[in-house]
Amino acid sequence: MTLTCVLPMAGDSVEFERAGLGHCRAMIDVDGRPAIERVIDNLREVADPDFFVCLVRSDDLRRDREHAQGLQASIERVTGGRCRIVPVENPTDGAAATALLAREWIDPDDELWIANVDQLVRVAHADVRVATGPRSGDHARADGLLLCFHDDDPRWSYTRIDGRGQVVEVAEKRVVSDLANCGIYYVRRAQDFWRATERMIAAQRTVRGVFFIAPVFQELVDEGRDVRVLVVEEMRSLGTPESVKRYRARAGAPS
Repeated sequence: MTLTCVLPMAGDSVEFERAGLGHCRAMIDVDGRPAIERVIDNLREVADPDFFVCLVRSDDLRRDREHAQGLQASIERVTGGRCRIVPVENPTDGAAATALLAREWIDPDDELWIANVDQLVRVAHADVRVATGPRSGDHARADGLLLCFHDDDPRWSYTRIDGRGQVVEVAEKRVVSDLANCGIYYVRRAQDFWRATERMIAAQRTVRGVFFIAPVFQELVDEGRDVRVLVVEEMRSLGTPESVKRYRARAGAPS
C-alpha cells in the first residue's frame, strides 16, 4: 500500500507579487530556499510519503521558462523525483476542489496525506511522527487525523473533540475550541476523502464561497468515522505576505 501526499498549490499569488515577494508563492524565499522545499522537508517531521501529487497553477508553470524550470526542479529535488506535477488550467472553488483533481493518480485504497503549502510545524516529540500512517494507540484505528495547534484566531479552521479524543466537530473560520487546524490532514483510505469531498461539493457546503479541506472531515465525522487529532507544538503560517514577513523577522532574515 502506498502513502501518497497531495499538495494543492493552485491558488493565485497576486498579494505576494504586490508585496514584492515574487509571482509564485511556492517559490518565495524561506530560510534561503524556495518555500515548497521547506514545506515538504518540514512535512517529513510528521510523515514520509512514498509519492507526491502536486497540483500547480498552469500560469506558474508557463509564466517564464526560468521560473517554470525552477519550480519543477524544486519539487523534483525535494521529493527525490517521487512526484507527479499536475497543471491546473482553470481556477477552482477552493483547495478541496483542487485536491479532487489528484484522484486519477491515486489508488482508492492508498493512505493519503493532504497538506497546504503555506505552513511549517514544529513537533514536540518524536512519536508525533507517523511515517507510514498512524500505527499505535488510538490513532492506529483512526480513519482520519487533523494536525492541530493551540490558538484562538478566527482566521483558522478549528476542531472540537470529546472526552475520548474523538473529533465531534470541524468548523472553518469559526472558533469552536482551542484546537486550530494546521492545514495538514490524513485519511486511511483515499476513497473516503474523495467521497466526502464530492458530497460536500454536491451539497454546496462552502464557507465564504470556498470549498476548504477541513470541513471534509466534518463529512467523515457525520458518517460515523473515527477521526482524531495530533497536536503539534507550533505552527508558523506562510499564507500571506504579512505572515511571511513576520516569519523572516523572527528568523532574522531580510523582509
